[in-house]
Amino acid sequence: MITSLAWAKWVGIVAALALVALLFWTAFSIASVQSFFDFVPAVVVVPGAILAIASCIAALVAKRRGHKTVRAEGGERTGIRIAVGLVAVLAVLSGILTMTSRSTGVVSPG
Repeated sequence: MITSLAWAKWVGIVAALALVALLFWTAFSIASVQSFFDFVPAVVVVPGAILAIASCIAALVAKRRGHKTVRAEGGERTGIRIAVGLVAVLAVLSGILTMTSRSTGVVSPG
């Protein structure tokens, strides 16, 4: 008989695989930097998913080693700040490119 904890792990695994499949499609819009509304969701979701997966693995390893903390410490905090700063800079850059590359809609006589 499957215990409720083992069942919950399998549900988590299936949900994670489904999210990875969705992440695959989101990653395609990373190439369109000049379109703010296409680029920003990808630049937020992809690093966020990578950080979430890495954090979950680190938490599982830390639990097995008996190291428990309430909040991020040292290198973890620095890494989170760098990731958030990089995403913010990329979003601003994409916004600038979007605003400067759009035409006014005037059609030149041909």
